[in-house]
Amino acid sequence: MNLEQSTAFLKALGAQGSQLKSDGKWLRCSCPLARWTHKNHKDSNPSFALSLDETEQPYFNCFSCLSGSAATLLQTLELYASQTPEYTAHLDFKTAHEIIDGAELVLATLPGYGEKPNEHKPVIAWPQAWLDSFFHADKVELAREYLYSSKDHVNMFGQKGRDFPPELITRFDVRYDHSRAMVVFPYRTADGVLAGMRGRSITEKRHFDYTWETVNNAHSVWFNEQALNLPGWVIVCEGQMDVMRVVQGGHAKVVGNLTAKPTDIKLGKLLHAWGTLLIPDNDAAGEISVARYREFHKKHNQPFRVLNLPAGIKDADDGHYQWLADRIDESLN
Repeated sequence: MNLEQSTAFLKALGAQGSQLKSDGKWLRCSCPLARWTHKNHKDSNPSFALSLDETEQPYFNCFSCLSGSAATLLQTLELYASQTPEYTAHLDFKTAHEIIDGAELVLATLPGYGEKPNEHKPVIAWPQAWLDSFFHADKVELAREYLYSSKDHVNMFGQKGRDFPPELITRFDVRYDHSRAMVVFPYRTADGVLAGMRGRSITEKRHFDYTWETVNNAHSVWFNEQALNLPGWVIVCEGQMDVMRVVQGGHAKVVGNLTAKPTDIKLGKLLHAWGTLLIPDNDAAGEISVARYREFHKKHNQPFRVLNLPAGIKDADDGHYQWLADRIDESLN
C-alpha cells in the first residue's frame, strides 16, 4: 500500500496521529489494538507503525503488543468487534477491506518493525492434532459448494465456485474453519512436516495465513513443497489455488510461494530441479517477481523460463486446467 492508502486504512481502523517517519518507510500512529492489548488500554506514546512499500505486502509492528500483516491487524480487530461491539461502532471495516482486499493481498506474518526477515530461521513443526481439529472440507456443505461448483456458479455470499474435483480436495487434505468461514489448505515441508495453513474465505475475496503458538513458517516453506521430491522441471505459481489448477491439468511438480516475492531460502530449494518455469500473476507484482526469480537463477546458472499469461487471465487458477496444461507443455518443450 502507498502512503495515501495506508493513511486511509489506519484511519478506518481508528488509529490517531499518523505521521510518516523520516526514513519514509513507516507510518507511525497510535495502536488500533491498544484498548484490548495495552496495559492501560490506550497508546499515549505511539509504539505502532505500518510499513510502506508498494512492492511488498504491508505489515505492522507494535512494540507493546503484536506484529504481523496488515490484514491480520484487520482480522484481529474484527474479532474484538464481535466480542465488544460497544468499542468498535466507529470503525469502518468495509473501507479497510476495500483497501487491502482489492488486490487480494496475502496475509503472511512478516518481520517486526525495523527488522529484516531471518531467512535461516528453522522450520518449527505444527502438531497434526491441531490440523485435525478442523473439519475435512468434503464433509461441509458450504465448503463443497464453493470448491466443487463451476466458476459460473455464485454462492449465497457472492463468491464464484472453484471447479475442483473431489479427488483434488482430498489429495490436498483441504479443511474447513467454521469460525472464519474459510476453506483451509495445509502445507508441509519436502519431508512431510506440517508447517502451516493458508485459508481462503468463502464469503469474500480474502486470504488468511494461520499461525500456531505464534509460529508461521511461510518464510521458508512452499505450498505443496513435497512435489520438489519429484524429477523434472518445477513449476512455480503464487497461490494455493494456482498450484491446484496446475495439478488438475496433470503437472504434479508445482509449488506455490503464497506471496509474490520469495525468500532466498525458498529459492534455494528450487535448485535441485532440472529448471524452473514461473507462472507469475498477470499484474504489477507478478512482473516484479519475474525479475527476482530471473536474477536468482542467473546467479546460480539454473535454467529458468517464464509462462506469461495473456490479457484477461489474471493467474494460473483463472485459466481452464487443460488450456493451462497445454501452455505448460509448450513452455517446457
